[in-house]
Amino acid sequence: MIEHYKMHKKWFEKNYKVKDMFEHFPKTCNKLIGAELVINYYKHDDVPNQSACVLMSYPLADYNEHIPCEGVYTTSYSAKNNFINNLRWSNKVVIDEKCNQFYEGSLPIPYFEQLNFGIGSKRVITEIINGKKGPILQYVVPDDLEVYVYKAKNGSFWKEDIAQERPDIMMNWQRGYSRGIALSKKNNVIAYWTMVW
Repeated sequence: MIEHYKMHKKWFEKNYKVKDMFEHFPKTCNKLIGAELVINYYKHDDVPNQSACVLMSYPLADYNEHIPCEGVYTTSYSAKNNFINNLRWSNKVVIDEKCNQFYEGSLPIPYFEQLNFGIGSKRVITEIINGKKGPILQYVVPDDLEVYVYKAKNGSFWKEDIAQERPDIMMNWQRGYSRGIALSKKNNVIAYWTMVW
């Protein structure tokens, strides 16, 4: 897994202008619980599309010293009106109607159902491409998960211009980035994330 992590860091450095996207991650990947490392890059009718997300979870007790006191934005994942950015929309996958909807005063956070917290998973049937339905794996998210956004900004920061249309409900966040952590004291787990779209 450490090699995949290093590969994703290099990809960010090569393709994205913002350079501090991983500075809040721990320096080692010991005792990893789960990881979701996704890079979407393709061209359709010569229109480039790029997005990427790195999510990694660890035992909270082992990484407590890496947690800054607060973020620029804090929310409970179970709260209503969270701006949950599910990057799977780039593949025209409809996963959850709570995703990709901007709410005033919120900042984008990941779709944590794609990260293994070590407390279970389930398969759900959802619409995928061209109306065909199929199963997608979703992980159980801790019910006390607190999310801390350390940095987020809207706008295009790709080295290559990205012209793909994004959902209108994302408002002025149709392109941007965010990074931060999420933690559950009840389940003794911490997640680090960085995502760009």
